[in-house]
Amino acid sequence: LAEDLLGAYVWGRYDTVTLPAWFPYRGMENPCLACVNTTLLDANSELMTIIARKVVHSWTGNLVTAASWEHRWMNEGFTVFLSRKICGSLYSEPYRHFLSMTGWTNDLKPVVEEFGPEHEFTKLVQDHTNVDPCKAYSYLSGEKGSAFLFYLEQKLGGPGKIYCPRHCR
Repeated sequence: LAEDLLGAYVWGRYDTVTLPAWFPYRGMENPCLACVNTTLLDANSELMTIIARKVVHSWTGNLVTAASWEHRWMNEGFTVFLSRKICGSLYSEPYRHFLSMTGWTNDLKPVVEEFGPEHEFTKLVQDHTNVDPCKAYSYLSGEKGSAFLFYLEQKLGGPGKIYCPRHCR
């Protein structure tokens, strides 16, 4: 599904390794490998959402990425948006909308409420002058970027109207 959406996978082989529950992240991607925490190995669809995100990072982050952390939304926003499109293809378009809604409610909104709508960390493009990028990191860049892309998709006519590299070759 990722190749249908994004074009050929240039890295060759993609593997997944399961790490112990104490691994500090739900998942970590590399060009040819995703590391996932054992807490994701259950019967719900969260595992697929995380794996889809890690696979999409092979294109949006490992193959093409922003020039600086100030434009992190491009890497994370496209990753979240495209991984949700994959999950929508796997499950349903309403499920993709549900993922977007819960991302807005659970990740985006609390960060904006914590910092305030005018705070640098709540902007789509952030100024990190004299700021440790690790302090500016949150789910905001991925969720806000994805919300922006979802908005553009709706304005352009819906999911069938979005540019797909494979169909443009």
